[in-house]
Amino acid sequence: MNKILIFTPYLAYSGSELVLFNYIASVHQTFSFDIVTFNKGALVEKLPSNIKCITIEKNPIGITKIFDFIYRILTKKRWYERSIIKLQRKKQYQLWYINTLALPEIVQLAEKNNIKTILHTHELFQAISNYSTAEIECITQYPNYVICCSTAAKKLFDIYKREKNISIVNPPLLQHPTQKINLLEKCSIPTKKTKIWGMAGRMDTNKNPFLFIEICELLINQDDTFHFIWFGGNPNSTIYQYCVKLIHQKKLTNHISLINTQPEDLINYMTGLSGIVLTSFYESFSLIALEGMSLNLPVVSHNNGGIIDVLGIDYDYVPAYTANKYANMIIQLETIPEYRTKLIELGKSRIKFFNSKDKNEQITQIINNIL
Repeated sequence: MNKILIFTPYLAYSGSELVLFNYIASVHQTFSFDIVTFNKGALVEKLPSNIKCITIEKNPIGITKIFDFIYRILTKKRWYERSIIKLQRKKQYQLWYINTLALPEIVQLAEKNNIKTILHTHELFQAISNYSTAEIECITQYPNYVICCSTAAKKLFDIYKREKNISIVNPPLLQHPTQKINLLEKCSIPTKKTKIWGMAGRMDTNKNPFLFIEICELLINQDDTFHFIWFGGNPNSTIYQYCVKLIHQKKLTNHISLINTQPEDLINYMTGLSGIVLTSFYESFSLIALEGMSLNLPVVSHNNGGIIDVLGIDYDYVPAYTANKYANMIIQLETIPEYRTKLIELGKSRIKFFNSKDKNEQITQIINNIL
């Protein structure tokens, strides 16, 4: 059985790592996998029993920090790189599978040691904007194969003239509801709230909860039967706490809910929504849009890059990245049944393109070709 070493940042409930976890779970009897992470995420405990996960500290503390400092002076390498190469020599992996653009040093390590490598990228150019010329050259040119999650993600490699051994494999539809949740009861929302729109993800400037709040404010001023829910986010983060204060200042506490669901329960909560409002400035893909589409929900988004691979070129997008334009489209979807039906039917027609079995087979074929 071919041995493959997978690198991924956390193995947590993020889109790219859910895709990886789904693939590993489906083919772990076909290949012999070990996984290296740099922080231990929640999915580690759910791995099949025959897969070993090694967590390596990139930024050591204590005495290891001293070793790292001395080792860097003597060898110009990091201490954790030594650990990885020791693992490679011991296990003799035939392939490294790197599940992100965010580990350029691992791609460089593979190049230095002449190790076959597949890079699976889930990011756009913004992820490498601070990389050195040498790092960009390595990640775009060295891997034996590059898998891109979307047309938007592939554009980076097009710009750097990567023409061979590269293809697009969109993420599959991963989750299906196990129960329908009554959001009015579960989230203590007033019963008059009949138009409930949601967004999910961590709170950061790209996901843009400020735009989300502004859209809600515009709509509530016109129709107080609207309610907005943001699923996820870290309550201890500065941006989350700022948004709580902003919502309170704008007197929107009865109109916006911030819900910290378990990631595996999100799809059940989404069954109670009227639609998805995707406020991200850019996305390489959007699993929440795909999941919303599978629940026959309309998705309101501007053309943020990867969303085109999800909803298709015939879908209607918000024409400008402003709260007014978002609010106008939501009002149309709530007041014009034919328009709502049109977008739902467009979404339903695309679900067949995101079959998990088909996507996993594509990746397996790529791996076999490289091996």
